[in-house]
Amino acid sequence: GNRAMPAFRPTEIDDEILAGVAKLISTSPAK
Repeated sequence: GNRAMPAFRPTEIDDEILAGVAKLISTSPAK
């Protein structure tokens, strides 16, 4: 989880990670 990355705040993880994951999912074919 985001707890494994203390260098980032949970909110920052949510914004950055969710945005990146959303892009990857939208551009990647469903598995």
